[in-house]
Amino acid sequence: MENRTWMKTSRLVLVLVLALGFATGALAASIDQPPLRPGAVIDRSNLDQFAEVLNPAMSYAIAHGLSIKVVPSERVEWPAPYQQATEKYSGQVSLDENDSLKNYVAGLPFPNIDPADPKAPIKIAYNWRWGPFIPEQVSFSNLASRTFNFHGDGLSFVRDSANPDFRNEQTCDQAIVLRRAHRLSADSVGDGAAESAPLWEDRGDQCGPEQGKFIALLYPQAHRQPDSYVYLQATRKWRRLAIATVPNQSCSYTCSQIYMEYAPPETRVYSWKLAGMRTVLGCLDAGAAFEESSSAMRFGQISCEPRSAYLLEMIPVAGSDVLKARVYLDSETYVYLGGEIFRDQKPDLSAAFWMKDKSSSRRLVLAADLYVPDERAATFLWLDMRSRQTFDNQVAEELFNPKAQQ
Repeated sequence: MENRTWMKTSRLVLVLVLALGFATGALAASIDQPPLRPGAVIDRSNLDQFAEVLNPAMSYAIAHGLSIKVVPSERVEWPAPYQQATEKYSGQVSLDENDSLKNYVAGLPFPNIDPADPKAPIKIAYNWRWGPFIPEQVSFSNLASRTFNFHGDGLSFVRDSANPDFRNEQTCDQAIVLRRAHRLSADSVGDGAAESAPLWEDRGDQCGPEQGKFIALLYPQAHRQPDSYVYLQATRKWRRLAIATVPNQSCSYTCSQIYMEYAPPETRVYSWKLAGMRTVLGCLDAGAAFEESSSAMRFGQISCEPRSAYLLEMIPVAGSDVLKARVYLDSETYVYLGGEIFRDQKPDLSAAFWMKDKSSSRRLVLAADLYVPDERAATFLWLDMRSRQTFDNQVAEELFNPKAQQ
C-alpha cells in the first residue's frame, strides 16, 4: 500500500510540474502554452495559437476541418491486476549492462521515472512496450480499405477505392496480435517467458491484392531475429522472410499504426532519446470524427484533453532499414498519442484516438487512427476502429505455425 501511495503521489507531482511549465533536469526549457480551458474549441480559425499542444497529424486534420473540444483531464485507472502486479514486482526490475530488462515479471517495469536519469529514455520505451493498456490479444477485421482523397476545397473527401494501398504495403484485412509473455490473465503471469518461447505472435490474413497471409514470431533474445513467413496464393506455400515488423522502408504505415498502438516495437532495434515532456491534447475518449453525406465526408468534432506526454525519439541501430521515428507517449497510460515516421527527410504523420471501454475491463481501446503520407498530397489514411477489434476470442496456436498449415 505504501508503494502504491508513493507511485500515485509521484505521478501527481509530475503532472503539477508540467502544468506549471517548470523545466526538469536535462529537458529543454518549457515554452508558453495557450490556455487549454475546458469548453474551448480548436479549429482552423485558431489553429496557430494551439500548435504547440498538438501533434503534427492532429494539426493537419484541424487544418482540413476537424474541430476539437477541450474537456477536463481525467485520471485513467489502470486495470486492477496490472496495478497489483506493478506494486508487487516493479521494485525488483532493473536494466543490465546491455539495457535488457532484469527480473521483470508483469506490470509496469518502471513506475517512477526521473526524466533526468540517463536511462530514462529506454525505461520509457519499456513502459510503452509493456504498458497497462497493451492487450494480451487483439483480433482485427475489415482493415484494408483506408485511403481518402480531398476534394479541391481541402475540407471534403471521398474514399479512394482505386488505390486503397497506394504504397503496395500489402495491408492485411484481418489480423491477430498475441502477447505471450508477461500476461495477466488467470494463472498466466509469466506465461510464454521461457527462453525459447516467443514474446509476441502476429498473423495477418487477406493481405494485399493477392490475398496472402503473414506470420511473425518475436523472441526475447537480443541476438535472435523474428521468424517471419508469408503465404502466397500463387505458390500455395509458406516462405520464410528476413524482415522486421517495425516501420521499415518497404512497410511504413502498415507496420507502424497498429503495432505502435497495440504491440510497441522491440527496444533493441532502436537507440532512444528523450527529447522532452510536453502538455499535448490527447484523445482518450474521442467521439466520431467523420460527418458523412451522400456525396462526400468531412471531419467533425471530437473531445480531447490536456495530457502530459513524453516526446521520445527512436533512432535505428546501425545497419538497419528500420525507420527513424518521433513519438508522443502519454505519461500516465503510456498509450501512443501520435508521431512522425521518417521514410526520408520529411516525415509521415500519425495520430491515435482512443476510447474508454464501457465494460468492466477498465481498458483504453483504439477508436480510430489517422496517417498522413508525405509523398502524396491531399491524401490521408483513416480507420474507424470502433467495430473492428475484439479482445477475448480463443486463438488456436496452430494459426502461428506455418508447418501446421501446409
